[in-house]
Amino acid sequence: QTEQLLHQHALALDTLDPEGAIATDVAYTRGVFYYSTGDFAAAVEAFDEIVQPRSLSQISDSVLVTDVFAYLGSAFYRLQNYQKALDYYLIEDRWLPYQVESIEYNRSYRKALNSLYRAQSEYALAKYEGETEAFQQGKNLVHQAFTFLLPNQANPRFRNPILSGANVMASIFQEQQQYDSALYYLELALPLQE
Repeated sequence: QTEQLLHQHALALDTLDPEGAIATDVAYTRGVFYYSTGDFAAAVEAFDEIVQPRSLSQISDSVLVTDVFAYLGSAFYRLQNYQKALDYYLIEDRWLPYQVESIEYNRSYRKALNSLYRAQSEYALAKYEGETEAFQQGKNLVHQAFTFLLPNQANPRFRNPILSGANVMASIFQEQQQYDSALYYLELALPLQE
């Protein structure tokens, strides 16, 4: 219904909302809806409306843009297009703003999460697409994330990302038949399990 209203009143909206903020919000909401229902192809289509060069140039909310790139990366990861997922995560990393008015925004935390998403994509590239050099890149990315996450592990917000990173590391080392190292990361994660 919202999209019908947008089309029906397009001329008035062009005058009242020349930046297209309403259309961006609708596309974002649609993308999140499709993503949450598991329709990742439809989510990609919705989010693509936002990241077109014409649309991007008019968006002033850089956090929204980074969220869209993160969703695109995750959607492509779930669609098993690991290289495209990695590409979008790299774009997200470049778009992360340095300062935002929101108190909840923490750039270091977002960079750590981005590193973990990229590590998962690198692991998948190595395991499923045979790009074994990506294993090392995945390990480097988890180490990069852990430099910020591990000192803050008492904070409940950091537990799941640390568990995710430890699982990626354990999986990589298991694939490389380095079982002692895999066990080390599984033991690292153990106290964080609830």
